[in-house]
Amino acid sequence: MESKILDKELKAFFGRITKEEAKRGIYIDFEGFEDKAPTMLGIQIDGKFTQVIFDERLEPAAKEKGLSVEKPKVFLANLIRQAKQESRRIFAYSQHENNIFREFYSLDLDPFYCDVRFIAKKLKSKKYPTYELKSRELKKYLEMIGFERPKNLGIQKSTKRIRDVINGLEKNNNNFSQLTSTQKSKWTNLLKHNKCDVKGMEAIVKDYLKAFQT
Repeated sequence: MESKILDKELKAFFGRITKEEAKRGIYIDFEGFEDKAPTMLGIQIDGKFTQVIFDERLEPAAKEKGLSVEKPKVFLANLIRQAKQESRRIFAYSQHENNIFREFYSLDLDPFYCDVRFIAKKLKSKKYPTYELKSRELKKYLEMIGFERPKNLGIQKSTKRIRDVINGLEKNNNNFSQLTSTQKSKWTNLLKHNKCDVKGMEAIVKDYLKAFQT
């Protein structure tokens, strides 16, 4: 997926927030296969976290967890409409989510977008200047601020988890109860991983605001 080159003004906007924007922000995180439309979305608004599934092959797994299966472009267009009508910013880590909106659904997120990676970089410079950051992955910034992230969630495991659950459903006539305990665990851990990332982004933003208020 090709990344958009940001000009200085847009980059500055993506990394600039107010306390009110952070409090009322829409925090999102996609999961899915590389260079393909997203499989699902984790979203938090006003402290309420939910998840929606976009891949219809996962409908039995979604029902098992009480999750809805939605048409992605319709759902995401409505999300942008909500951000506009309610004057909210949409927070995500790096330009990945922004690129997905644009490239797969022709939706413009720029007027509302906040890149939490920009926020995390400024937070490190201000509050954790001596911390040795081995990479700019979200997981590493969460370790920096002391955000608890279960080790069993791992990193870069989402794609395999999704693939294994889809394969399991296809082999068992879409009967979730017939999946192996390992496959069921992978579905649970995928959802936990997604929620952890959304909550973690919010924690970075909160830490940033505290650091820059002093």
